[in-house]
Amino acid sequence: MPSTDTIKDFSEYRKFAEELATRAGKLILEGQKELQIVKYKDLQDVTTSVDLASEKLIIDAISKTYPSHSVNSEEAGETDKKSNYRWVIDPIDGTKTYVRNIPLYNISLCLEFDGKPVAIPGGPDAGGHRVAGEDD
Repeated sequence: MPSTDTIKDFSEYRKFAEELATRAGKLILEGQKELQIVKYKDLQDVTTSVDLASEKLIIDAISKTYPSHSVNSEEAGETDKKSNYRWVIDPIDGTKTYVRNIPLYNISLCLEFDGKPVAIPGGPDAGGHRVAGEDD
């Protein structure tokens, strides 16, 4: 059954996510020269030190700004706070190309409200963001 709660001001979440994607984008661009592979998921997929640093930056900012929101992140997993709001995070979507210095990766953030997504991916090499939401 859908919640009686509503998103009161989508622009607040959009602005927060855009600023967060910009900060994480700077971090992953700066970290690319000194990244370390910390885990092999399979023969082709890895987790890097920069994946973990980007994820920490994003989760820390969400937890500080919206402490009641749930978070599901690729590396850290799910923190379910039984909230109507849930952030879905891939701190570097395209790590395989990122480690090869091929600019086909981005930061994926998605805020869900009662299961309805508001996606905010960030492409740090593109110098901007592609934002999709309820108003688009």
